[in-house]
Amino acid sequence: MTSALEMTGIVKCYGRTRALDGFDLAVPAGSVFGLVGSNGAGKTTAMAVTVGLLKIKAGTVRVLGEGPFDPNRHAGRVSLLPQDSRFPPHARVEELLRYYGRLQGMKDPDLARSVDDLLGWVHLQDRRRSAIRTLSHGMVRRLSIAQAFLGEPELVLLDEPLNGLDPREALRARDLIRGRRGRQTIVVSSHHLADIEAVCDHVAFVEKGRRVRQDTLETIMRRAHQISYQL
Repeated sequence: MTSALEMTGIVKCYGRTRALDGFDLAVPAGSVFGLVGSNGAGKTTAMAVTVGLLKIKAGTVRVLGEGPFDPNRHAGRVSLLPQDSRFPPHARVEELLRYYGRLQGMKDPDLARSVDDLLGWVHLQDRRRSAIRTLSHGMVRRLSIAQAFLGEPELVLLDEPLNGLDPREALRARDLIRGRRGRQTIVVSSHHLADIEAVCDHVAFVEKGRRVRQDTLETIMRRAHQISYQL
């Protein structure tokens, strides 16, 4: 099976603390892949390493089968939704999405069509001319999700994407993510197992900077419901 993301023996240190300690990962192309772990387990660090935001001490990363992330080679093909993303407060919703789309190399009419579709998916059509400073926290989070899917990147990294969403919008975001399975590779990090179960087909458990287990969600759930009797 082809991997969209491979990480082998990754070590990332902050002083004497190892945020990633020999971290391994193989994300199948076209999957919706869940990273599960407690706060501080290393999920956010792994995503930052993937897109080249952090330098590593040891190990190798292969993004879309082409070695480490390169801003020229991977422009428009990889996107990241950070856990605590921020936008310029005076920018307007539609203008901001168009700006990010142009940075990815998108041009009209594809850019206009993508912006319209995404604003519809995240229920922000009526706020397209609103300044960011007037949006609620949940609206900003939905805008962040829309931005991550602009141009249909091959690899999309979503760090705690459902945080701050009300139940209705969280359900809609889950549908959006599930609907991209097979078209894009999506990595979703969360410490809420229910979110992972709702959208993912593969999962890896992360603890203390290491991957402790990886398998298909179906296999893991089947084992989780297995009952053993000893006589």
